[in-house]
Formats: sequence, C-alpha cells, structure tokens
Amino acid sequence: MACRQLLLLLAATHAASALRPGSATPKPSVMRLRGGSAVTPTKLPADTYQALVEKGTSNAQAPLLKALHQSFMGGMFVAIGGVFSLVVAGALPGIGPDLQRFVIGLIFPIGLIFILMAAGQLMTGNFAICTAAWYEGRITTLELLRAFAVAGLGNTLGCTTMSLLVKEAGLLKGGMADLIKATAVKKCSSALLPTFIKAVLCNWLVSLAIFLATASADMPGKILGIWSCIPMFVCIGLEHSVANIFFLPLGKLAGAELSFFKILTSNILIVTLGNLIGGGGILAGGMSFQFGALGK
Repeated sequence: MACRQLLLLLAATHAASALRPGSATPKPSVMRLRGGSAVTPTKLPADTYQALVEKGTSNAQAPLLKALHQSFMGGMFVAIGGVFSLVVAGALPGIGPDLQRFVIGLIFPIGLIFILMAAGQLMTGNFAICTAAWYEGRITTLELLRAFAVAGLGNTLGCTTMSLLVKEAGLLKGGMADLIKATAVKKCSSALLPTFIKAVLCNWLVSLAIFLATASADMPGKILGIWSCIPMFVCIGLEHSVANIFFLPLGKLAGAELSFFKILTSNILIVTLGNLIGGGGILAGGMSFQFGALGK
C-alpha cells in the first residue's frame, strides 16, 4: 500500500511540473523496444507520419539547386549500391538467377541507407513523403509537382553519370555484364500490366522502408527498417523506377539489344506511374487516412 501511495505521489508531482508556466513542451510519444541491455526509442505510427510530413515539406520547399544536388546524389547512391550488388552477384553465376537476385537484394539496400543518412533525395521517396505533405495542406500542388520533377531529373543525372563511369572504368565485363544484360532484356520484355502491378507493390515497400526508418531514432534501427523491406522487393522481382533508370541503360551499354525508346516506353514510364500510386496513394494515402487530413 505504501509503495502504491508513493507511486501516485510521484505521478501527481510529475503532472503538476508539466503544467507549470514555462515548462518544456512534451516530446512526441515513443515506444521503447528493449533488446538485451539496449533501449531503442521508436516513434509511434502517428508521430512517424508527422515526421514524414515535415520531411516532405522540407524536400518540396528546398531551394532549387540544393534540391537538384540532393537528387543527383540520390541517383548516385542508388547506382553505387546497384554496382556493388551486380559485381558480387555477377561473380556467382553458378548459383542460378534466383539466388543471384537474393544476393542483389541483400546488398542493394546500401543505396537507400546512403540516401537517408547523407541527405539525398529519391523521386520514389518524394512520391510518398511530399504527397503526404500535400494531403496535410503543407505544400501547394505546384510545389508537389516541382518536387517530383526535380528529384526525377536529379536522380536520372546521377544514375546516368554512374552508368558512364562504370562503363569507362572497364567494369562492364564478365559475369557482371552478362547479368545486367539479361536483367535489362527481361525487364523490358514483360507485359505492361504485370510491370505496373510490380511497380505499385515495389514503392509501397520502399515507402514502408522509409516509414520504418523514420520511426527509429538511432542508426541501427533505421538500417533494420530499410533492410526489412528492400531485399523483399528485389527478391520478389518488383519494379523500381530509379533503380531501372540505372540498370536498364547500363544493360544497353553492356551490349543488350535495347533502344532507349523501348526502355522508356516498355518500362520506365509505366513503372514511374505505378511507383507514384504505391507511394503516394497506398502508403501516404493510407497513413493520412489513419493519422491525418484524409481521415477527418
């Protein structure tokens, strides 16, 4: 009984101090997940969504040249993760295409980790977070479209630059060249409807990875959030527009018989549309319905 009274007294004292004039604003609610002796603060879903809205607002309203540079670096980050995964998987042709894709899936998330940790912008990420900011009335339609366009241009320039660097460095040979040629041809030979559905599912997972990474306050938690989703989309064989902007032209540079027109019309355009729906419609729309303006 005495312990119970003491706890009630402490709780009342804490509540009174929180209500004093000039007291600090309460911090957002967090869940604390204990593993061994470590305690990792994790935002609740509603607070995570609000953090995404803030980030989307920041990306959409960033100065043009800064946004373009962040997007260029975002493309470079995705591409260098792709190069690393292709080099490793291409050196293992004997394991078969399915296990090669698994190897790529384990390595490829490095690019998204770089983007989140080093202030890059990703068009497919903006599809989710900037659309969330738009749902909440934080940015205008013009700012939303500008965020998409600038990120898309910067990502394309970054991916193209890395493709040319890989070519000039003499890396497009052997197992890596064979793997990227086969991958590019396969992606550009798929029917449009399956490609579209794969794109929707892909950016739902990528946006979920961003959501989970945002929920964590420390780097291990952010990395775990990313690595829980990105290998999934790669191993399943889903379609990501920015990754394809790197992989498909690289396949052409490696010798795949594909025109840039075919790359654009048979894959990039339809995948970009599907990614927009997956990120902006399913993930951002669903979270806004649960925690924001769309649910009011």
